[in-house]
Amino acid sequence: MAYEIEAPDNGFLLAYMEEFFDSQAGPFYNLLSMGFSAEAFGVPMVASGVVLYLASEGEDTSEFTDIVTENMANAEIPDYDGIIGLANCIALVTAFPQFVSGDAQVFSSISLEHSFLKLRDFSENNGLPVGKVNIATAFTFTGVQF
Repeated sequence: MAYEIEAPDNGFLLAYMEEFFDSQAGPFYNLLSMGFSAEAFGVPMVASGVVLYLASEGEDTSEFTDIVTENMANAEIPDYDGIIGLANCIALVTAFPQFVSGDAQVFSSISLEHSFLKLRDFSENNGLPVGKVNIATAFTFTGVQF
């Protein structure tokens, strides 16, 4: 017997994302502040995957895209996992250009700039191997993971 897991309805997903990204009480910024970027970006990547699915079904996902991209632009990226998590989220929610607003474009650009600056800092000051820098840079700017 095959089971199908359905995507949550838009109202539930919107409420969940707003609570998750709440800068005062939500877990996203709390996890980032504690240095747990892999954990912090896990849920947004799943939510971004749901947004991608909804967009592929023709749902207007611009409100979700705005929420994700705004929070990615505001996130302090603590480490390599944060850069990869941010790039994943941006790639997933911006896959359907018709649902990417002007604000989302600006927020995505800010996120990519932050990622670039953090990668440069990691390579210069933290001894991040060149191979990892190249992989993260390629993924961040192409959305294709090597």
